[in-house]
Amino acid sequence: MLKEMLKNNIQILDSVNNWEEAVIIASNPLLKDKTINEQYQQAMVNNIKTLGSYMILMPGIAMPHARPEEGAHKNGLSLLILRNDVLFPGDQKAWFILCLAAESPDSHIEIIEAIADLLGNEELLEKIKNSLSSESVLELL
Repeated sequence: MLKEMLKNNIQILDSVNNWEEAVIIASNPLLKDKTINEQYQQAMVNNIKTLGSYMILMPGIAMPHARPEEGAHKNGLSLLILRNDVLFPGDQKAWFILCLAAESPDSHIEIIEAIADLLGNEELLEKIKNSLSSESVLELL
């Protein structure tokens, strides 16, 4: 499931200027394929500004998202892998920024389960972190 959803939505960069840029860059593939709109991107940023680093799931892993009605047109995922961590509010660092879009409150349950399986595999995460291309990340998934 993750492999198919991330097929054209993985980016690998050395670094970004700040967490806001990370969220926008990470979600740009979803904007490009019309999974989300610009309002959804801004809602993700605003959520972090308002709520803090709620989307840090575990050390190094962030999953920015917003509510479906804030501009999600269908279910989608995009991934930004950073060689150098970006600092989120509360001194939370992340190198793995996985943007989630869900078209309805219930439609993403299976996606969340697949993400949980991925995040539970530290060896796989380390291989992903060291991958040189989006193609090699997809092969690992």
